[in-house]
Amino acid sequence: PNARITEATMNFLCECASDVIARAKPDASMLELYCGNANHTCALASMFRTIVGVEINSELVDAANHNLALNGVTNAEIVLSDSQNVAKNLLSGTFRAKTTNGVRVVSKDQFDAVLVDPPRAGLDADTLKLVCTFDFVLYVSCGPAALLENIRDGLGREHVLKRFVVLDHFPFTNHVEVACLFHRER
Repeated sequence: PNARITEATMNFLCECASDVIARAKPDASMLELYCGNANHTCALASMFRTIVGVEINSELVDAANHNLALNGVTNAEIVLSDSQNVAKNLLSGTFRAKTTNGVRVVSKDQFDAVLVDPPRAGLDADTLKLVCTFDFVLYVSCGPAALLENIRDGLGREHVLKRFVVLDHFPFTNHVEVACLFHRER
């Protein structure tokens, strides 16, 4: 919606990804829930070995695949599914993901980090439970109150907020976004 702020968001996510890679491993992989048209995926693809994006809207999945192709991204796949369903399956083992490249079996252990950009209501209970299992969580929130609730309901129990930024994508409105990086403290 706001090109300068979108660029600032991407820069912030790339800085956070650099931190994740330095702490995790150089060939880290990422799960991205609520990936939309894959704008974050495209920005982060060169930093991760693989990215699997999940999106419920088939039109956005088509747009995401188009954006990946336009940007020459070959290490990312987009899954048409709802994030809660993916979370439930990954929490109990694996998920058979249908992608443009066929069917792929996905397990939580394949990923070193997770990026979520949920709707204004925040993460549902199953998705929050899955997200809390990751050592590194990047969270983009268009509903700061819901983000706070997700922190209170689980994310803040073992994870520490390491970085955050407030992003005004919609100037002259009451809507702000917050992007955060959480690390699990052991």
